[in-house]
Amino acid sequence: MVVKIRQNTIVEQVLGNVKELIANGTFKVGDKIPTEVELTQMFGVGRSSVREALKILQYLGIIQMHPSKGTFVCDCSNLSREVVSWAILLGKRDFFELMGVRGAIESSSLRILFSRKDISDNEWENLVNSLKKSWEKMVGTDSIDVFIAEDYGFHETIIKYSNNSVFIDVYHTLRSFMHEEIKRSFTSAAGNHLDKVHNEHASILRFIEEKKPEKAYEWLSTHLENIDERVRHSFSGYKKK
Repeated sequence: MVVKIRQNTIVEQVLGNVKELIANGTFKVGDKIPTEVELTQMFGVGRSSVREALKILQYLGIIQMHPSKGTFVCDCSNLSREVVSWAILLGKRDFFELMGVRGAIESSSLRILFSRKDISDNEWENLVNSLKKSWEKMVGTDSIDVFIAEDYGFHETIIKYSNNSVFIDVYHTLRSFMHEEIKRSFTSAAGNHLDKVHNEHASILRFIEEKKPEKAYEWLSTHLENIDERVRHSFSGYKKK
């Protein structure tokens, strides 16, 4: 089969055709894809265009090239964080849209965590201990930077134990984009509101430890709503200055 490609966007269309072949199941995760020569014949283009497209796909984490074995389709855990970073940066997403994505990831992670059938008692104990350590450090510090780091660590632990590698990669990317705004909101709340943040985390921790999913989810939802409110309040104060 020869797929004719317009010469003005050769590399882009090679990318599109490879994507379509992955999407329709012709190339599955773990499959060895055709060689450069075979793809050149399949798409009816020059070998240099195919080579360039494959380099891009490897950078994105969609394929992995092994010189002695061939080129293979990766699973989603190999996707480059750069994909998400550039999508957010170039899309100029509203900050509160990103907050919504973060909340959706955390809520889904908690649901997945409680639905896991393969989690052992030992693993659950490790989860609870990690959450406790983050919470204790949050309560015990006077440093906003440490507080924020442990706050993120607390939520990251929940996401980590959902065993969804895409969630954790996106969460890390969101953290880099949201850090300064979150810091400003916590700074403006310091002295009279951080105790509420402590209590919210304590409630989430308590119901995870007691394995009460609905209560844990209820408190996580309350916490996420309050984060949104605190950030909006700090935005308002910032703009008035």
